[in-house]
Amino acid sequence: MFGHDTKFRLRWDLFIILLALWNCIYIPFDAAFAVKESVAIHVIDRLIDVFFLLDIILNFFTTYINPLNKLLVSDLRRIALNYILGPRFIVDLLATIPFDDMIPKGSNSNNSTYTKVLGLMKMIRLLRLGRIITFMKLRSDFKIGFRIFQLLFFLLLLAHWIGCIWYIIINDSKKNWEVPM
Repeated sequence: MFGHDTKFRLRWDLFIILLALWNCIYIPFDAAFAVKESVAIHVIDRLIDVFFLLDIILNFFTTYINPLNKLLVSDLRRIALNYILGPRFIVDLLATIPFDDMIPKGSNSNNSTYTKVLGLMKMIRLLRLGRIITFMKLRSDFKIGFRIFQLLFFLLLLAHWIGCIWYIIINDSKKNWEVPM
């Protein structure tokens, strides 16, 4: 059994967020620029999937505070039901499934693009960041500073995603461009 507010749980959640941030930067870049996948990148992706799976398992053993009566719930059955019936389980499960490995890789460029877009599902792990900030036992001014940093980081991440999308659009339009008559 793991406490929801322990140092281990906080460090674990921060580690999972770092892995999700890697996914949020690398997956759009890979989808846009068709980076040649090396063995090291493939191993890193599979390790991240394993850590996400371990995170799901860990959530089945992590206590929580009942929002109705503000009491700590440590019964494993109630913890599991709360996790499975809550929205986080679906998000975590979708982020863990390696959709990009389920479709056979072939020479078809549409198939390759489709598998890379399915890999974008892993980026939904960032939804956990707000929950971690809530549980952090920092002074309120640190929380405000952390929220400002979070906002700036998401703006940079959005600019990165938009840049990758623009590259995909421009690169695709070059292939299909016809001179008007």
